[in-house]
Amino acid sequence: MSAREDHKVADEIVTEPEAYALPPETPAPHVSVRRASPEAGEAPAGERARSVRIEALNAWYGDLHSIKDLSLEFEPNKATALIGPSGSGKSTVVRCINRMHEELPGARAEGRVMLDEQDVYADGVDVVAVRRAIGMVFQKPNPFPTVSIFENVAAGLRMTSRKVDAEQVEAALRGAGLWK
Repeated sequence: MSAREDHKVADEIVTEPEAYALPPETPAPHVSVRRASPEAGEAPAGERARSVRIEALNAWYGDLHSIKDLSLEFEPNKATALIGPSGSGKSTVVRCINRMHEELPGARAEGRVMLDEQDVYADGVDVVAVRRAIGMVFQKPNPFPTVSIFENVAAGLRMTSRKVDAEQVEAALRGAGLWK
């Protein structure tokens, strides 16, 4: 899915809220937070695990106030799942954490998102560095439309300053079941 198509999906959510309407007696959609067991994951050898803390996050799509005063902490070396119905704001929260939300026309966010003790929304913060530190996995494929699949896979290796060769790209594609 291209960035334009992804934006179209967001537009559909914003411009057609009745598609997600619940009966009047149903409580408003909410996002549940589930934490995995403490042994769920460890940082790779030589890397320090990072924490993320959200403080009073508010997010809008134009006039639609989709996230209201959310505060939440993601501890290092712990898996956390955001669980909720379609349209409840799970993807919006993740987009706000890695500053992708602001890329959508008319979208904005307020509050604090702390990566360790650094506010990722502070003046002078390198947005590209934030996105390198806080990845996002999209629900549907989202390749760069102007380059090949090989180059899309190689881009991730290049962004982490690794040497790129055809064997590494093929291994990644085979691992994802995309190589025949």
